[in-house]
Amino acid sequence: PAPNVLITSRKKPLSSSTKIMDNGNKPTDDGYLSNIEDIEADLIRKNDPIAAKYLRKIVGARELIHGESRNCLWLLGAEPKDIRESKELSKRVAAVKKFRESSTKKQTIKDAERPSEFQEIRQPKENFLAIPRITSEDRAYVPMAFLDKDTIINDRISFIANCDLVTFGFLNSSVFNCWNKAVSGRMRMDTLLSNTITYNNFPFPELSD
Repeated sequence: PAPNVLITSRKKPLSSSTKIMDNGNKPTDDGYLSNIEDIEADLIRKNDPIAAKYLRKIVGARELIHGESRNCLWLLGAEPKDIRESKELSKRVAAVKKFRESSTKKQTIKDAERPSEFQEIRQPKENFLAIPRITSEDRAYVPMAFLDKDTIINDRISFIANCDLVTFGFLNSSVFNCWNKAVSGRMRMDTLLSNTITYNNFPFPELSD
């Protein structure tokens, strides 16, 4: 016999010394900016040198876990002149605007006013540890990787900026992975590792030097 213990959402980790985990960028663009295959990227480099300047690698859960390659057009801070003069950029930005305007969500419709950018931008400014939010429960450990700040991530990835090896070690412990399977939500049978539930509630021990 024991009391029922329910894990609820927390905005911050239990300990103030624990590194912050956040979610990656949310495109809401129907793939026009965020889902560009390598073949498409090669054609853009060949035919549109203006657009080619803004091509970047993007990583989501699938790319991280399976080592797949995908590209995006990262237009944050792009020159408006470049978007107007590039056929590829103007075409894709117009398509994003139309897609968002057709949404039933007020915020998405409002964000159609800035169609050249991902809807929600949370790109790390430092090198970071990338953690897939969804992974098979058959895995003993959640796959994760250290990435550089120039690698764009989408919202299928959570990240810890400037992550130290101690935090990395705890996340790769059997204790944390047991915790993940016990408290995380599910998408079908896959674990949905949440920063607000799984990570922020994990009792990281206080370590001395």
